[in-house]
Amino acid sequence: MKSQRIQLFVIFFAAIFILFPSRSEAATRAMTYTVNSDTDAPDATPGNGLCATSGGNCTLRAAIQEANLDGVPSTILFATRFTGANTISPATDLPTLTENNTTIDASNQFNHLDDRPGVELASSSVDYLLHITSDGNVIMGIYFGGTPIGIKVAGNNNTIGGSGEGQRNVFQNPESGVYLYSGEYHSVISNYFGTIDGETINVAGSGDNGIYVEYSHHNTLTDNLIVGYRGIDSSLFPPAGIVIYYAYHNLVSNNIIGMDKWKTTELGNNIGIYLHHADDTDIGSSNFIAGNKSHGIHAVTTESLSIFDNEIGCYTSGAHGNGGQGILLEFMGNGTSIFNNIIRENSESGIWGTADYSTIQDNTIYSNIGHGIYLTGSHNLIGGTDQYESNSVFSNDGNGIYLNNGDYNQISGNYVYGNEFGILLENNSNNNTIGGTSVGEKNWIHENILDGIRIQGATTHSNLVIGNIIGIDTAWTNPVGNGHHGIGVYDGAHNNQIGTNSNGNYVFDSGWSGIVIVNSPENIVEGNLIGTDGVGGSWGNGYYGVNIVGTGNDNQVNRNEIAFNGTVNGLDNNQSGVKIDGSTGNMISRNSIHDNDGPGIQLVNGGNGSMPAPIIDLASCKGSIEGTAQAFSWIQIFSDAGDEGRFWEGTAQANASGSWSWTGAVRGPNITATARDHITNDTSPFSGAFPVGS
Repeated sequence: MKSQRIQLFVIFFAAIFILFPSRSEAATRAMTYTVNSDTDAPDATPGNGLCATSGGNCTLRAAIQEANLDGVPSTILFATRFTGANTISPATDLPTLTENNTTIDASNQFNHLDDRPGVELASSSVDYLLHITSDGNVIMGIYFGGTPIGIKVAGNNNTIGGSGEGQRNVFQNPESGVYLYSGEYHSVISNYFGTIDGETINVAGSGDNGIYVEYSHHNTLTDNLIVGYRGIDSSLFPPAGIVIYYAYHNLVSNNIIGMDKWKTTELGNNIGIYLHHADDTDIGSSNFIAGNKSHGIHAVTTESLSIFDNEIGCYTSGAHGNGGQGILLEFMGNGTSIFNNIIRENSESGIWGTADYSTIQDNTIYSNIGHGIYLTGSHNLIGGTDQYESNSVFSNDGNGIYLNNGDYNQISGNYVYGNEFGILLENNSNNNTIGGTSVGEKNWIHENILDGIRIQGATTHSNLVIGNIIGIDTAWTNPVGNGHHGIGVYDGAHNNQIGTNSNGNYVFDSGWSGIVIVNSPENIVEGNLIGTDGVGGSWGNGYYGVNIVGTGNDNQVNRNEIAFNGTVNGLDNNQSGVKIDGSTGNMISRNSIHDNDGPGIQLVNGGNGSMPAPIIDLASCKGSIEGTAQAFSWIQIFSDAGDEGRFWEGTAQANASGSWSWTGAVRGPNITATARDHITNDTSPFSGAFPVGS
């Protein structure tokens, strides 16, 4: 009997286990509810595991009620055909999704004939259609319309839409399609916004934002098509395809923003992407941002922003830029990085920014109506040290690279051509470096309409221009000079250094002069090759090698090679190697000046105080050279084949009576000399040539 009782107890508890599984086993089961009615009635008995209204139907409201209470992952599907029009219109707010891991999936009802979701959720009676405060939920294949907001999301790891067949949602909401708020993390958003089929704008009332992210971090916005958001503009919440506001570490990638799905027709938003205090945001890769009415990307007061591998403005069956700047940066914090983007056809500049400690590298920026790059700020790097960091900035209607009120910036290794000015510095742009000492830091600057490099304004000073290649192609075969000067220093810009003794610039084939200094004092031109590559290349500048004009005094032209200049009108003995026009106190020392169209050094309009050239009275190729000059002036002695000064031979000083002498072997065949005032540094033209043989 005892053994029989034990057997009965075993059978009894086994049956109990089968009928009532353990809590851990139950937790692994999932519930499925199939919506078969477009009415809005509530569940008759919430929490009993059955989606059924008092009339026996399963509505979306009833399915959400059950999913919130069943304690297990839930899936809400939709019957092939509702009772009615497949449009659900809630009269009051639907229940908030408070239970984790709920999937609402209408992808199998997608209307492929009309290329749109087959299930619609629309209402004019509520402020939003779905509200999610839980984690791990998935919403797919639904049209959201009518209400100000489509979906509000405040949970973690939620997925809104998808890239699979029928999985995208469509949002036509006049305020925001998807609103991520209040600290949710790692949600993924992939949908159509403002358009049903991807070919026309359908957003109601020209909506404000497709996606709005506020105080929400680590989300991924990818594979979205966002068009037509052109609502009421404001300084705080501008209408834009995507807005990220006080939200960090978000990723925006592989979206089309402002164009149709074929990338051929403009369906622009006001702004493509707007960022405000959106630190550590990544915009890229593979966003296509074009056709927007204002800026492509507008970032304000943001640190550590990365914009990479995007196309911002395009040319597909015509130009489709953005109506403002391609990228606009305002009051940016440190660490902005813009690299490997194509930025073109925009109605203003490619990049326009106020930023510090930012990096702009490996971008292709062209055919913008404004500047290629306009920057205000300090310690920014434009370009780099090798081919993978170089920007190509060309054919912009404004300047290629424009620093306005910027200091301690570096512009290195870029290709800048076909713009107005190639590179322009002005208005308190100080202590910047254009070029560099390594091969990869040299800028290639050619075919710009005006100057290759322009440094301008009385508050602009202490800039360094070294190692640049100005006026020839990268194969070193075809001179392709800038329309005006190779380098121009204007309007009081002072204490700028154009080349150094060991790292000069190459300045070729300019339409006007190689280097010009106009009304600007105390600049140094040193170590440059102007009109020649130094090994036989003859690519002279159209007028003068170096031209110093006007009221700016006390400049220095030292240790340059200045040759073959003055080619515009042929050999008419007019354009000189160095011309000083009105300016005084300019030192011209130890240059190699030869084969220019006119005199090696020319003083006009009282230039250098009309300092007289020395006279050579006696010279031989191996003996003493003697002559007379202004008392106490410094005499520099040169050899040349003509009457200029190709080879510097040595220096002497005249005595109180003006006599001077120097002893040493010289190259010949002619000896020339210049005199420099020992107080003012005014330097004379070359003396007459004295033949000594070779």
